[in-house]
Amino acid sequence: MRRLSPDISFLKNPALHCAVADFTDGAADFYPIFSQSDVRSFQTGMHPKRHLGRVMDRFSFLKWTTCLSVLAAGTLMATSTLGSHNQGVAGPGKIDVAPTTVGESATSQPVTFASSAGTAFSIAPGLLVTDAHVTLQCTTDRRPIQVAGYQGPWRVMREDKDLDLVLLRGPDDPPIPPVALSAASHIQRDTETLLLGYPVDAAAYDVARSVLGAVQHAIIIIHQPGTGQAESFRAMDRTGHLIDPTWQDGAAFFGQSQSQRMRWAFEISATIGHGASGGPVVDRAGNVIGVIVADGTNQGLISATTISDLVDFLGSAGIVPRFAPPPNEADVDWHKAFHRAAPSVVRIGC
Repeated sequence: MRRLSPDISFLKNPALHCAVADFTDGAADFYPIFSQSDVRSFQTGMHPKRHLGRVMDRFSFLKWTTCLSVLAAGTLMATSTLGSHNQGVAGPGKIDVAPTTVGESATSQPVTFASSAGTAFSIAPGLLVTDAHVTLQCTTDRRPIQVAGYQGPWRVMREDKDLDLVLLRGPDDPPIPPVALSAASHIQRDTETLLLGYPVDAAAYDVARSVLGAVQHAIIIIHQPGTGQAESFRAMDRTGHLIDPTWQDGAAFFGQSQSQRMRWAFEISATIGHGASGGPVVDRAGNVIGVIVADGTNQGLISATTISDLVDFLGSAGIVPRFAPPPNEADVDWHKAFHRAAPSVVRIGC
């Protein structure tokens, strides 16, 4: 059964029901990802448990009643087909680094791919993670998947199209250092993040690019296997401000028959460019907190898969990733975070 509360929703003072509507306090400010017991169980090789139950805070009643009224008015914003890999995610596009470009890392020779191209990162020795839509064209056309600068081909070890995630295995355990996953139990609203990827307009030089962004809000998405597209559901209040949808809101919009395919995702205020799909979202310590799904070119908002879905996906493949503690308050050296994560990020295509 899927979680009924978002991995990234603005929550505090959690309760299992909504009884009091108190709108006088400040906004809630953090996202639960998975508990420390989940982290410990995964570090010992056990699969993390699913979280059940709808978690609500003192603002959920406002959001709930607002969402219902907006649903009744027929103006809930359910939008944004992320686009096929070639059109909306990995096609030609202009780089708009917002708000800040942090770093670049280049190999000695430019690499080009005849067809699809995207980004991946190492999660364990000889294993890469990327989006399923990144490799879709390669597998559909039966073209071998290649990694720039490394021998190939790479084969699909595991794929979950509902999560839009693929695990790739390379020949002879290539020396791509694995990146760590964050062991943080929450991500705060407005948390700064670093996003790394290989945008198409930098592909001629095989440049790994990174941009800074800030975590904004939760969305619900449904990936469309075989098309490389996904529908995303966003909720707005009566003033037009985006708010976190509930699982029930998503089920009401997509329909109960589709609710088992719904997934939580989160959005980051940044733009990195087409071709960055499959790249990691990292914290100030260079640890992964999400996977880029859509590049933000159209709306200035990058969509990302939650780390809990990534952990579940790896667990289903029997992979135990390396966890690392979250950064401390004083750690604000993004160049250091970039240099920790960048060696694990590669360009892939066919």
